[in-house]
Amino acid sequence: MGSEAGVKPLPSPPALGWIRDKATSNWWLVVDEELVGYWPSSLFKSMADHADYIQWGGQVQNLAPGGSHTSTQMGSGHFPNEGIRKAAFFDKCVYFYADDIVGMTPYNSKTKVSKPGRYDVSDVSQLKGTPGVQFFYGGLGGPNCS
Repeated sequence: MGSEAGVKPLPSPPALGWIRDKATSNWWLVVDEELVGYWPSSLFKSMADHADYIQWGGQVQNLAPGGSHTSTQMGSGHFPNEGIRKAAFFDKCVYFYADDIVGMTPYNSKTKVSKPGRYDVSDVSQLKGTPGVQFFYGGLGGPNCS
């Protein structure tokens, strides 16, 4: 497949996932099918054998005492409506149930933006021809946006 004149094709992002080891109940981070590290099951007592919900997204937070909102950008610093090559995005978000090897498309997807005008998220859209959903997110941040 060709590309527009002077525009390089986007590289494929790494495939990320989490799996629970049935023997230890530890949750492993998987990147491109390689086990990278794990979180001990003791950290996730409510997820002994399953998760009740899944979240994807971004967060900017200032925990300093008396701290105000930071000027930190989210994602690439571009808003979702700027789309591909500008805005940050999640693509092919799926979940696996029990021993399934094919990802399932999430349902009842909801979005939440706590600082509209500084950050935003696109509607979640279902992919065509493959399991999963995608969405764009990000923003400039900025002071005084409480």
